[in-house]
Amino acid sequence: DAKKLPDRNAYQIYFEEFSTDLEKEIQRHIREKSKFPEGELYTIIYSILSALSYLDRNDLNHNYIVPVNILKIDRDTYKLDDNFLLQHQSDIYSEALKGNYLRYLAPELMPSYFRRNPSPGKYDHDKADVFALGICILDAGLLNSEGDFLNKKGNRIDETKLKEKLQKFSDYYTPTMLKIVEDMLIIDPNKRPSSSGLLKKLPGKPIATISPPTNKKKEEKILIQDSPTVSLIGLFLIY
Repeated sequence: DAKKLPDRNAYQIYFEEFSTDLEKEIQRHIREKSKFPEGELYTIIYSILSALSYLDRNDLNHNYIVPVNILKIDRDTYKLDDNFLLQHQSDIYSEALKGNYLRYLAPELMPSYFRRNPSPGKYDHDKADVFALGICILDAGLLNSEGDFLNKKGNRIDETKLKEKLQKFSDYYTPTMLKIVEDMLIIDPNKRPSSSGLLKKLPGKPIATISPPTNKKKEEKILIQDSPTVSLIGLFLIY
């Protein structure tokens, strides 16, 4: 977060530590031959949808939902990496044109991508972010983040291939979790729910968990907020 200091030509910028990201967590589970618990996947969905919904309500969108931008702050706590303050804002479409993260590109962006248009034109950024999050969760559930779902001849998403992956996902997770991911991955953006719409359909907030006792007697709980609490670890003066 950032705010302008009163009566000064300076901004105060807030940072928050994070332990790792979803991409590294996927690789860790692959090494350990272990699956993500369903509760952890639900926490990721709920917290990232909360962030996307907050951005959308303020006429902002992230546009770069990939596993490396989903940060694990602590056990059972995930948040969305900033794509605004301290870096030149990138987006999934420009990255796909460079050959990166194509698997997370929403179907409605595919026609522009195959024509190699420098810009995809008008589209619903929030719903494209929802689709990308759905692929992130599918990746986590299946412990994979490589390849794509493109039908190269038809210049579109290969729906059969995607359905096969969803069927495999259903072998490990409940019908409730499967339905959430299916909703995020609806091909038609007019039928795909927005982040706010999907958030309202979720069963509720993740169940809080408490870490084992420590010398500091510190409790660790899932913290999901529209405006996350952060720790100040730096002050930048921008003139």
